[in-house]
Amino acid sequence: MASLINASTAGAGGLISTADASGILQIQTASTTALTINASQNATFAGTVAATSYTGDGSGLTGTGGMTLLSTLTTSSGTTVTASGLNLTSYKMIWCFFSGVTPSSNSIFYITTGTGTNTTISATSSQAQNGNIYFDLISGIGTSSFISNAAASSKQFSSGYTTASTSISFNFGGTNTFTAGTIYIYGVK
Repeated sequence: MASLINASTAGAGGLISTADASGILQIQTASTTALTINASQNATFAGTVAATSYTGDGSGLTGTGGMTLLSTLTTSSGTTVTASGLNLTSYKMIWCFFSGVTPSSNSIFYITTGTGTNTTISATSSQAQNGNIYFDLISGIGTSSFISNAAASSKQFSSGYTTASTSISFNFGGTNTFTAGTIYIYGVK
């Protein structure tokens, strides 16, 4: 059982309270439980909880929005790295973070677009590339921002990626290989 507080609609309506010694409190509307608070102060809502603001780290929240890590690419060898087997149908945007991605020699960093062509996403460098790109899966427009050896570059590009895309690829062009670093690919809902 539980102690009840009920906003009754029966008769003339009003507030009805019923007590017990269980340590459980139920808040009701029209004799239907909307909220139960147990003796450990854990709250259970029967319906949807809507909030106009939220304070906290959000670690316990779930739902339809947010950002999900889709792939982590280690860039220590090879001429191309690819995140494959992706399901992007529920995402609006892709965000990629680059940490210490390093070429074997002076080169331009490319993303292979959804249409199969290389598009420049950073300036020519032989240094580690740090930065990010993001692109919208509806319009296909992307923006990159990188820094290497204290030189910054920023570019806009047409990604060619859509919600139907299943892979995302990066390369340094030609025979240049990856020698270090990591690429994190996130889907944003």
